[in-house]
Amino acid sequence: MANSNKDTVERRGTLSIHHPASVQIVREVAKLEGEEVTELPPLYDEVDLDTLTSLVVAENTSLSLKFEYADYRIKIKNRVFYLESKSA
Repeated sequence: MANSNKDTVERRGTLSIHHPASVQIVREVAKLEGEEVTELPPLYDEVDLDTLTSLVVAENTSLSLKFEYADYRIKIKNRVFYLESKSA
């Protein structure tokens, strides 16, 4: 869901443990950019995909992950992702 608050979060959502987290993140960025996922750079160039997957499937973790991808800052904590434009 898009966010029009005064904060800079452009999209927030919950990652499913039933689909690869990497695919979910790339799809959300593609939606914001109005592009096909194939037009975006590979996510594995920016973050270790095993680490990303481990974080999403872990239960009751206090760990979070932050990285940049395709002009967005991305934070994941407790299966919730936040996408923020780097130009914001």
